[in-house]
Formats: sequence, C-alpha cells, structure tokens
Amino acid sequence: MANVKMSDMRAVGYCRRGVKVFLESHGFDWKTFINEGVPEELLAATGDAQALKVVDYVREQNGQQ
Repeated sequence: MANVKMSDMRAVGYCRRGVKVFLESHGFDWKTFINEGVPEELLAATGDAQALKVVDYVREQNGQQ
C-alpha cells in the first residue's frame, strides 16, 4: 500500500488549506502528512468521498485498480 502525499492531493485538485483542515479534523497529524504522507487505507477508512477520490488516484497511479 502506498502513502498519499500532498502532490497526490494537488493532482486531483485539492488545495493545501482544505487538505490541512480535512486531515486535522480526522485526527491526522499535518507535519507527519507533509513529511511522510498518510497510508491510503487510513485515508479510505474515513469514508469521505474526496478522500476516496485521491485514494483511487493513488491506486491507479500504482497500478492497483
């Protein structure tokens, strides 16, 4: 499984501010996300449609779909 990074978020059209608010509201650490990303399965577990969109993108980029 891959980590979702800010570059992935930007690739699907998400802004930094919105990503930060979303991640922090779901208990993710912003600094850790910036440095390491967040595991796609944890992001998908939020069930949020926008999170699932970026997870699908990352999986497609890694040939997982």
